[in-house]
Amino acid sequence: MCIFELFAVAVCPAFGTQAYNRAWMTEVMQMARNSVMNGRQGSFRRGCTRVLSLAALALALGGATAACDGEPEDMNDGEGDALERAFIETYAEIVQQGYDDAITGVATLDLAIEDLLTDPSNETLVAAKQAWLVARDPFGQTEVARIAGGPMNDEAVGTINAWPIDESFIDYVEGAPASGIINDLDGVPEITGEVIRQRNRAASPDQVTSGYHALEFVLWGQDMQADGAGVRPYTDFVVDEDDDDDATVHNQDRRATYLKLTNKLLAEDLQLQADAWETGGLDSFRDKLTEKPVKESLASILGAMVDLSENGLVIANMSMAYDTQDEEYEQSCFSDNTHNDILNGQRGIENIYFGEYGSIDGTGLAALVNARDPELDETMRARLQTASEAIVDMGPPFDQAILVRRDRVAAAISALNEQAATLREIAALLEVTLP
Repeated sequence: MCIFELFAVAVCPAFGTQAYNRAWMTEVMQMARNSVMNGRQGSFRRGCTRVLSLAALALALGGATAACDGEPEDMNDGEGDALERAFIETYAEIVQQGYDDAITGVATLDLAIEDLLTDPSNETLVAAKQAWLVARDPFGQTEVARIAGGPMNDEAVGTINAWPIDESFIDYVEGAPASGIINDLDGVPEITGEVIRQRNRAASPDQVTSGYHALEFVLWGQDMQADGAGVRPYTDFVVDEDDDDDATVHNQDRRATYLKLTNKLLAEDLQLQADAWETGGLDSFRDKLTEKPVKESLASILGAMVDLSENGLVIANMSMAYDTQDEEYEQSCFSDNTHNDILNGQRGIENIYFGEYGSIDGTGLAALVNARDPELDETMRARLQTASEAIVDMGPPFDQAILVRRDRVAAAISALNEQAATLREIAALLEVTLP
């Protein structure tokens, strides 16, 4: 007996007798085959898991025997509602894990910064930069949750992920060796966390002092390279009161303090975000989402996936830079990590569609779509893959892609817009009105 027949046995106790309806059973087994054959990255194991999940759902709803004893019928409201709620709960788990992973990443970065400041060298600076890059990945995959009515509102964005940056507001830049808070001994006698918070975007949106990109600038320095990232030397952090000859510029101790405090503030802000999502909290964003009517929750999640695909990734991260050919519109311009910013945003959309992230392997949006329209599910999978491959194909650095690989950037933009259009089709299929 094949795995699909075993599935049929689990769902329909009458399998093997004249009582079961063969047409209905054929449809169920085909759904199972689709679940396996269309499993993400061809995973047979995950496909089988989805098959068994469908069986468990049918049994839990008590509809399996009735379906076998009677005429074939479409998924009733109870089954659809249960599957939709399972998806919303998986989405909530993925968001929570993403926030927690972002916190872990910044904690690891803190250790690397401590090593750099304790023993400045090219090796410790490279390690701190690598820790920043690793810390960015999980955060980037939570961007879709920000758009879906999550705790990362505009105020949080301003403290955690604000860009573009007027780097001269933080530290020295080419042609202005005494610029920035770090070098302003008269205006800022002591660098404290309170000072950094108070100065953040107080006078202008680009006068950013906190968050990922402020840290990025202090670690990499200005990107003055045509085809590479910033090259701040480790000697910018060397503090030697007896012999300052090894230092590149002055105020290394203040630069070290700024770097350490800015990462501490980022950790605090990420923790506030995770706490605000945590279920059972005083004003839990997660509870608000899961307790709303199902269609409203679906509208919020799907609307965010569409918005991130065609606005967050295309317009904010790509089109402005592509149209102007100006790297000032590049998000992670100091580290040349913008291509990963875009790719991680796309991964966040994929995580939700497949219901998978880290150790989480739950009910994705794909399960809802496949249950109603397997062909549309197949189309969406193809759209996701095409968009991801097109983003990778742009190649780093992004500031060069907008100049010399423009056809690849255009292809990625087109793929993301097609992906958004298919997500709109899915919203219509699920009878969801997008915000």
